[in-house]
Amino acid sequence: MSNEIINDPVMSLLAKSLSGYSTRNSAIANNIANANTPGFKRGYVTFESQLAEIVGQNGLDGSTKQQEEIEAFQPTSQVDTLTASRSDGNNVNIDQEMAELAKNGLSYNAAATALKAKISMYTYVITEGRH
Repeated sequence: MSNEIINDPVMSLLAKSLSGYSTRNSAIANNIANANTPGFKRGYVTFESQLAEIVGQNGLDGSTKQQEEIEAFQPTSQVDTLTASRSDGNNVNIDQEMAELAKNGLSYNAAATALKAKISMYTYVITEGRH
């Protein structure tokens, strides 16, 4: 049983999602902090499509290869050089960043709630339903 918990692909995927949302939150906070810094280019984090690619069309199959790919995955920040800049060279849109911050917070909370539910299921099984 304990080996199943450690190697649970759903828990691994949720943990990596939380890591991605946390990394994104840091990038957004940095963007907001530098909204008035001349020449600053906003940072962003995308990771959902990479995790979806790892999961693939067959979903979480629990294979060792898939588990290793999930464990090895690290979300990273990138710099947005494509968005139009203001006259001072800064490309941060504070309204967009605040909306992204709210959206990211909701996504983080949803993933955390799902992980908590998964842990609760294991706790229930381990304790055989006793409190």
